[in-house]
Amino acid sequence: MKEEYQKIETPMELLKWMSKNIRYGYITKEKEIILPNQESYQERWFQEYRLQDAEEVLKTGIATCWDQVELERDWFLKHDYVIKTFFEMVSLEYSNPYPTHTFLVYQDEQGNWNWFENADINHRGIYKFETLEECLKKVQECYCETLKEYKISKEKLSKIIMTEYEKPAPMLACEEYLNFVVESKKVM
Repeated sequence: MKEEYQKIETPMELLKWMSKNIRYGYITKEKEIILPNQESYQERWFQEYRLQDAEEVLKTGIATCWDQVELERDWFLKHDYVIKTFFEMVSLEYSNPYPTHTFLVYQDEQGNWNWFENADINHRGIYKFETLEECLKKVQECYCETLKEYKISKEKLSKIIMTEYEKPAPMLACEEYLNFVVESKKVM
């Protein structure tokens, strides 16, 4: 898988490759693969999740959006793109019923900002915007759409935060990762 990854030349090729080769799920601290259709997926998440770096994702082929962004970061930086990575969540207790989301945006040669999305299959694609602000607003709208599937109240929907974060250390536990991204630069 690593050899194929190293031959990818464009963002669209990366998106197609990821959609074919990376399954959504996570790896526990004991290196067990947990997929979303498993009964224990959610209950084990907070205690057993560990952040994978790009190398680990290439070995396992399993990744949440948190992990996928690290693979994306690796590819885009190796290809000299200007990138930013963001995290969004409903600002409640860390262990709550609502999904979080991370995503990467990159600047193309024309200066446009592009939202690169693989993990969220309902919004998978590359979306181009003239400004970073337009891009972030659209991503947040899509995140709100997803949250509505969880019957979220308007009050809780108003508690969404978005932060811009730098590369985290690999193998962070769920709570360590959340502390890192939540304490990063708030943008919304």
